[in-house]
Amino acid sequence: MKGEKIVIFSVFIIMLFLLGLWLIKTNPLLLWDENVFLGNARSHVSISNFTEDFRFPLLEYIIASVWFFTGESVFSARILSVFFYLLSVLTFYLIMNLLFNKEKKVILFSTLFAITPVMLYWSFRIYADILSMALSLLAIYFLIRYEQSKNKHVFIILAGFFSSMAFLSRFALAILIFSIFIYLIVKKDKIGLLLFTISSFLSILPWLVYNWFNYGNILWDLLYYQQGINMWTTWQPIWKEIINIASSLNFILILLIPGIFFFVKKIVTEIKKRKFTIFSFLFLYLGLSLVYYTFFVNLKDERYIIIMLPFFLIISFLGLKYTEKRISFLRGKIKRIFSIILIFLLLFSFIFLINMDIFRFHSNSACQKENALFHSIDYIEKNLLLSKGDIIISNYWPHYAYYFNVKAYAIWGSNLDEKIKEYNPKLVILKEHDGTSYDEASFNKSTNLVLLQNFSDKCDNKIKIYTINISTSSFS
Repeated sequence: MKGEKIVIFSVFIIMLFLLGLWLIKTNPLLLWDENVFLGNARSHVSISNFTEDFRFPLLEYIIASVWFFTGESVFSARILSVFFYLLSVLTFYLIMNLLFNKEKKVILFSTLFAITPVMLYWSFRIYADILSMALSLLAIYFLIRYEQSKNKHVFIILAGFFSSMAFLSRFALAILIFSIFIYLIVKKDKIGLLLFTISSFLSILPWLVYNWFNYGNILWDLLYYQQGINMWTTWQPIWKEIINIASSLNFILILLIPGIFFFVKKIVTEIKKRKFTIFSFLFLYLGLSLVYYTFFVNLKDERYIIIMLPFFLIISFLGLKYTEKRISFLRGKIKRIFSIILIFLLLFSFIFLINMDIFRFHSNSACQKENALFHSIDYIEKNLLLSKGDIIISNYWPHYAYYFNVKAYAIWGSNLDEKIKEYNPKLVILKEHDGTSYDEASFNKSTNLVLLQNFSDKCDNKIKIYTINISTSSFS
């Protein structure tokens, strides 16, 4: 039976990999931050005129390491993202096996985890979310191995290493390090606490040293990033976070509700008995993560759910076990009816998730093929309007800055002519209804702009490319 499970799961992983290749092929349009991480990675292998060095550092270094062998390639960077997606699915499966003693339904829940729309949509994107989740799951996997192997020290050292790597891939995962630290204190595991602390600190030390020598502040990028997030994002209501969770889980919510009841009851029992298990850690970590993303993060982006999704599914699995236990007293036909209903809900959830994925990617496919962005890039390239090292001003700059390896400045403030005078750009590029905010009146009043081309597509993307009117500008 064990060999059969391995074969089934191996086939499943191969199918997910092939799905990842198809998603890469059918979604050529890079999202905003993908360009940023690619630009940062380029700076480590060649000269990059477009970097945002306050971003989470780990992803760009991993991409750059791959590029040393493959050469600079968007495809290889996206394949790397698919690899971390597969790693997260595999690690989640291993964690579920450890927690639930290799029950058969573990494979079903691992499948539901893998095909959740939010997971598939971000699985091949060059963003830090999938990477940070894969690393955090590895840290938790080794923490469970440490607990179940009766304190085998190599596991807690690995938990320290991977939790630190998760932090370097997304700063919010300082919550993970803090949660493991508190958990080991509560368990009074002095040796484990010492090894975890040393492992975590040594893993982060190169980053601290780099920041000190380059910026004079060991936490420079973390503080700068947080400052930028507070300045660039606006507050979104708490209910949006609830909607994100509900839409990610859909019909699995039916199991999440009894799961929460059983989960909380289990934790209360552990607290009363002062006998803490890994579920107490999961309660602490998930609770702190929910509080942070709900009350302290302005933007309630759906991808922020990714880091918490595995634990919602674990609680849902507890809900399934609790429900099965509650109906165990039933006999004959009634018990079979309840069992059929549970199986139907899980299968229906599986089918619904698949349909959501198909609908989402199908609705985006038309905009991927004939996009105004591609047409504008092609126009600039064919007419040799930009050369490496040139300067642009735009409200949608990352795509052009990375593709042409040029310097880019955002359109901030209302006086466009002053910005043109300050930066002396080759082009000014405006994307309507998207990107950062801009003052439309400032564009209309400026005498320094000459419209070169206007691009639009059937998905309501509108891009305007301007050059500078030298005859009227005062800085030439």
